[in-house]
Amino acid sequence: METKDWDEKRARSDSKKDMDYFRGLHPDEWINSNYLTPEGIADVRESVKAKPTMKYCVLDNFFLPERIDAIIAHHATLKFNEAADRTGHDMVILPYDGAVKWADDNDVGAEFYFAEEVEEYFCYLLNRLKPPRTSVELKLRWHKPHATGFWIHTDSVWRSLVAIMYFNKNWKASDGGLLQLWRPDEASYDKSTIFDDIRSDQRLDFLNENQRLKTNTPGGGWPSHWPHQSRDMILVDQIVPAYNRLFLCDLDADPTFHSVTPSCDKIRTGFVYWLINQSHPNFKRQMIMGASLLD
Repeated sequence: METKDWDEKRARSDSKKDMDYFRGLHPDEWINSNYLTPEGIADVRESVKAKPTMKYCVLDNFFLPERIDAIIAHHATLKFNEAADRTGHDMVILPYDGAVKWADDNDVGAEFYFAEEVEEYFCYLLNRLKPPRTSVELKLRWHKPHATGFWIHTDSVWRSLVAIMYFNKNWKASDGGLLQLWRPDEASYDKSTIFDDIRSDQRLDFLNENQRLKTNTPGGGWPSHWPHQSRDMILVDQIVPAYNRLFLCDLDADPTFHSVTPSCDKIRTGFVYWLINQSHPNFKRQMIMGASLLD
């Protein structure tokens, strides 16, 4: 299905029936109206344009309260698998804390998660086109108290955008679990501390202590066209995982290297939504590799 111009489609909507973008649901039954008006949408798009490299936005109070609370109540009834979230394709345990339940059509919120119009809406907010062939991958996440953190990595291997929703009421920066955004620097400084070969059981407190560090082993690796060498990474932003906060980011515009700091004695929850570009060469290679393993 070709990418629609979300704004033109919205302009044609003269009644609530015409705003039937969400498989029979109306966006104003899910999303804060601040993010549905032409003025609100324009503000978000301008904020993304203003970012110098990584193209992202942070939308507070994104869902209507009754919607987010229903999703959270359902989330509390689920069982989560830590091994499924931390095991890499080569069966190595990754330095990322967390447990997962893959979302499916039976989960509260599924009609929103898997709606094609949500894909188009997110792409439009980020000032980009939707790839011609896409699918959605969504992890419902649970992080134990005193979580050890996520090492610096990129999600952009074949994913076009990411949306991270946080469920955590009364969460403060001092509680940890901060989403950190890092920019690789072409310059290198001798004083930068080198961090490589991060252990899966290692508590990553050093992420709180370094606004600049050096590594050659980010999760997901460097983009294929970059020289494979150690790089200084500069911390450019930190986002508190607060209740009903959505982080939305274009992974095609920039690799968007990110990490998560260790947390306190609170449980942390939310979901991660990825828009998969099925036309991406890396996605096609992965599908071929997966099929060969089944032969």
